[in-house]
Amino acid sequence: MKTSLIKQLFRYFLSGVLFILPFVVTVAIVAWCSNFFITWFGPETVTGRMLSAIGIRFSSGGVLAYLFGWLIVLFIVFALGVFVDVITRKMAVHWFDALIKRIPIVGPIYGTARQFTDLMNKDGNQDMKNMLPVYCRFGSAPGSLFLALMPNGNVYEIAGGRYNLVIIPTAPVPFGGAMVYVPCDDVVPAEMSIESLISLYVSMGVTSKK
Repeated sequence: MKTSLIKQLFRYFLSGVLFILPFVVTVAIVAWCSNFFITWFGPETVTGRMLSAIGIRFSSGGVLAYLFGWLIVLFIVFALGVFVDVITRKMAVHWFDALIKRIPIVGPIYGTARQFTDLMNKDGNQDMKNMLPVYCRFGSAPGSLFLALMPNGNVYEIAGGRYNLVIIPTAPVPFGGAMVYVPCDDVVPAEMSIESLISLYVSMGVTSKK
């Protein structure tokens, strides 16, 4: 019984240690980081005095000047990060586009695809907002229907007839296709978004609904 009591007491003690250990480790790490920070970047260090000298323009108090100095440094680092990130990304995209466009055969195809991708970007793209998915009838009624994209609502007078200009994409690569003048009476607006039209062509009709 004495041995069982000792094991039970030891188990209780071990459970308490395991329970409190994460808190002790956390406090120790925070204390170590604080001491390290104060040792190298505290107000009395060389770095701290430099930060205070920067912030003294905004506050004459030692602590406030030190804090203002840190805020200024952090703001500069943040602004520099934003600048580098934006510029680097734009330069990388520009260099990549220029390199791919120089490759024979692949270059023209990539350039066309790139133009289509930029066109699909709706941020302030007025040309994209004017486009309209339509059904075009070919042949006598009921005839065959083709899903197309009408760039604008302009009516063109050709040989005494009234026509709309439509673009019939190709599947599954919708940035190619045919540009056709279709009689206005054979053009019917489609009840779908441009995104749905592109999805329909890319999926080769798999995403179509009844």
